[in-house]
Amino acid sequence: MVTKKEHKKLNRKISQKNSISIQNYFIVCTIILSIYLTWKQQQRTNISWSDNYSITFNSHQNSITQINPKPTEIGSQFIAKNYNYTNLDRQAANLNYQGKSISELASLLSQYVTTDLEKARIIYAWVGYHIAYDAKGFLSGQYPSGNPEVVLINRQAVCSGYANLYHALAIEMGLEVAIIEGYAKGYGYAVGNGDQPNHAWNAVKIDGGWYLLDATWGAGTLTNEQFQPNFNSYYFATAPKQFIYDHFPSNSAWQLLSKPYNKQEFEQLPKISSQFFKYGLEIISHKTKIIETNRRVEIVLKAPEDVILSATVQQNSEVLPDNYHFIQRKNGYFIINVAFPSSGNYELTVFAKKQTDPGMYINAISYQIIANNNVASFPLNNFETFHKNKAYLYEPLVQNLPVNQSVYFKLDLPQALDVQVIDFNSQIWTPLERSGNSFQGFAPVSNGKVNIVAKFSNNAQYWTVLEYN
Repeated sequence: MVTKKEHKKLNRKISQKNSISIQNYFIVCTIILSIYLTWKQQQRTNISWSDNYSITFNSHQNSITQINPKPTEIGSQFIAKNYNYTNLDRQAANLNYQGKSISELASLLSQYVTTDLEKARIIYAWVGYHIAYDAKGFLSGQYPSGNPEVVLINRQAVCSGYANLYHALAIEMGLEVAIIEGYAKGYGYAVGNGDQPNHAWNAVKIDGGWYLLDATWGAGTLTNEQFQPNFNSYYFATAPKQFIYDHFPSNSAWQLLSKPYNKQEFEQLPKISSQFFKYGLEIISHKTKIIETNRRVEIVLKAPEDVILSATVQQNSEVLPDNYHFIQRKNGYFIINVAFPSSGNYELTVFAKKQTDPGMYINAISYQIIANNNVASFPLNNFETFHKNKAYLYEPLVQNLPVNQSVYFKLDLPQALDVQVIDFNSQIWTPLERSGNSFQGFAPVSNGKVNIVAKFSNNAQYWTVLEYN
């Protein structure tokens, strides 16, 4: 039987035990809450990597090592590229938000969109129109903060800031998004210039599929060490097989290709601008940027009918005369022939534009050519009569013709009524015989200038098509 004194002592022990249990409970709760708050804070932590480059990323949502997209998760390029973004882009450009809140900006952008595709695009457009590239900071090595809140306040960034801001807005608008680090063939990029990544961009998941985008390159270009704002829609939802020409992710899964490239293969790809793909051009013959040859080079590109090309050949920054390249077109393909005055290193740059566009040609693709021999140059062609009349020259494809001989000529000129070879020294005109769309035949060549001329209407005027020596 328990005495009254023993009963009080027992109650006192039970009370102390309960008190300790309650204290332990609160301690555990406090620890759990602390861990949770720390985890939440880490969602916005700046993580720096590499000596010359830093990026901010969300350690839970978009660590690129945690997301490995499968080929079945690649988004449909048909859907992304056939959507009319004109209104969304205009609304993004006109939204001059002056605040400092990412959530508030996301809310303002959300009023214009309903689908994930529209959300992803309007963020891309707003960042592209309203965030300037910090050229001074990039060139000096004094990189600005990549924190998305700071980028929003300062309205300028380098690539990490663009990628972080896109990511932060996408998260606020309910999108699944990743930040990708890797290598990009941008300003100052050189092959083999180190193992440290030099760029950051994004991937965003839309309707179950991943799409690649680069908000930095979408904002403009760095020209003569100055940022030139110029919104470029090409780098939104870019096809992976095109994106790989200038973006190589550290995690190969983010190439979104069934057969990924290695870094050496990436660096061997030709230098291609966004205009190349915008104009629907396609490489047929030479798929690496360095060409070594003992003779002429013939490069073949596929192109739509409404696209025209021009080119330059340079050696040591000196542009060679036009007769060292010869561009022709046949059956939907451009054939670009290149010759060299001597052995050495050359750069071929091909420019493109729409045939109806009155503007200038735009850089499309370039190659580095190592010539081991000098090769004879080409005849000069007159653009107005040769290209616009769909001419194609079979022979002779040399500038200098043999002297005092009969030379065989053959070319297609479907819109011509008559084609003649003029020897200016002897003043002899020799007609070429027509066979379908072709004109061919032998003509005497003395010593000096020789032209092929053509008549395109019933009047007496002949137009110069090609010039030989």
